[in-house]
Amino acid sequence: MPKFSVLLPTRNRLELLQYAVQSVLRQQYDDWEIIISDNFSDEDIAGYVHSLNDDRIRYYRTESFVPVTDNWNNSLRYATGDYIIMLGDDDCLMSDFFKTMNDLIKNFDSPDLIYTDAYLFGYPGVLPDFPSGYLRYPYGNYFRSGPPTLLDRDSSLEIVKKSLSLRICIHYNMQLSVISKKFIATLSTEGTFFQSLFPDFYATVAAFFKAERILIYPQPTVVIGISSKSYGFFHFNNTQEGGQSLLYNSVSEQRGEPPQTLPGSWINTGWLSAMHSFQTNYDSELRALGLQVDYRHYRHLQIIYGYKNHYADKRISVSDFMKLTSKMRPEERLKYELILGIPFRLIGWIPLNARKQLLAFIRRLSGRKDIFAEQNRHVSEFKTVLDVYEKMPPRIS
Repeated sequence: MPKFSVLLPTRNRLELLQYAVQSVLRQQYDDWEIIISDNFSDEDIAGYVHSLNDDRIRYYRTESFVPVTDNWNNSLRYATGDYIIMLGDDDCLMSDFFKTMNDLIKNFDSPDLIYTDAYLFGYPGVLPDFPSGYLRYPYGNYFRSGPPTLLDRDSSLEIVKKSLSLRICIHYNMQLSVISKKFIATLSTEGTFFQSLFPDFYATVAAFFKAERILIYPQPTVVIGISSKSYGFFHFNNTQEGGQSLLYNSVSEQRGEPPQTLPGSWINTGWLSAMHSFQTNYDSELRALGLQVDYRHYRHLQIIYGYKNHYADKRISVSDFMKLTSKMRPEERLKYELILGIPFRLIGWIPLNARKQLLAFIRRLSGRKDIFAEQNRHVSEFKTVLDVYEKMPPRIS
């Protein structure tokens, strides 16, 4: 029976952290450990861990507030299990998680990576369009429900190709991956397992590229929580600065910025950062397969973001928009002024509801999908991730 390491990086979210820990304690499986890596919290997380009186729950604290990537690597450094699973402190495991993983590992000859699905849960009052709370399943839409299946090489390379092009094909949340510690060790020649501004994007794509045995298990094994204290809150409420300050001491700590960046969406630049690091580490192997980062598509996404948020949504000031246009190439300025400038100026005059529908159409044209567009439920009776744990099934037929 394998030992599982649950990595739990945290900072100043003790109330939420307790739900994540409880979801592990309630499992009907004993060979596990929790690695709590406290990123210089003000709250007494050490006292909470001590009160649990369980040697399997181990506590480490950084000496200062460090970027999220460093704290993730810090938690991984202390893991001793055969397989690791990363949880955010506002997430939780579903029931029978370890038992299910143990069966899959046994039945499929110890895969390098088990990629699963999740419930996406928005706490009440967090998502502006769903004030009573939100629950979605399936969260992913690339792998349809069905039996566990080993992924063929062509399919894994297609995921890598689309990821390098900044085209959404899977979700990169680290909670969806159960990864062999031995496999992680094989990647150490290229540096730490978590790299770039968006460590989950980097690690997931690297795993799909290098793993020899990838098992797809399209069932909700975890709950991904979006709370008022999580990065997801800032993302879905369009406040980039708040999300950046949550993850980094300051914008200046966002090291490793790739070439050809443009002002605009930090999500796009963070994704590009991950793919640039991935390309740098595996350049010869990727180029042999005809794969490389699509900087042109990144710039396309940033320019669309700038025009939309300046003219239509009016979230970007004139000075910030000028920063974008000043870094655009002459041919880009001509092209996008013609195809975006006039339409987005007109959109700005359209009533709000009609504008939202039109912008949703434009988003689809740009290759981006609204994760709330399909299969959503209002779940006002669910107040925490543990409610989802207790009331929703861990397997969907």
